[in-house]
Amino acid sequence: MEGVAGIAGHLGISALADAARALRWMDANIRADMLKEMPDLLARVTELDLVPPLTRTLRAGILDELGWAALDEAAAELSGENF
Repeated sequence: MEGVAGIAGHLGISALADAARALRWMDANIRADMLKEMPDLLARVTELDLVPPLTRTLRAGILDELGWAALDEAAAELSGENF
């Protein structure tokens, strides 16, 4: 049961893909009798704020979306140098 609680606790601090993977795992592996033993688990999962994982994922992907050419141009413009 500690593993399930750990996964639930990790959801809010992970990247969006990791959070989605954890939620799918929990959906496939958590049984009703487990919820009786961990009554706060359902509340913890339903109260999750997935905005932080989404924000981290979007921020991490922005540089990749720009591509290196655009990043180099922006860096050169800001620093006055060519990379």
